[in-house]
Amino acid sequence: MAIADITKKILSDHGVYNETLHEELNRGIIDHIKTPQHPTHALRIVDNEMGDGDIYTVLAFKHDGEFYTYDSCVKVIDYEGDKILKEWELS
Repeated sequence: MAIADITKKILSDHGVYNETLHEELNRGIIDHIKTPQHPTHALRIVDNEMGDGDIYTVLAFKHDGEFYTYDSCVKVIDYEGDKILKEWELS
């Protein structure tokens, strides 16, 4: 089970779940990840957070084989249906 799933379950079980709190908690858990000075990748992704499969481009970096958004340091692949359509390594 991913960290995001665990925090969502804990918050839901205690009746205090909301997306902002979930993101803040996850951000705190992954504060140990050193965000690079500049993004390392541009990604074209399908974001299925709300179940509608929005497609957009995001700047990201890779840590331990997983992509995180550069601006908010949250996992790019976090919800069922999320996927990376294309990735570009930035130099």
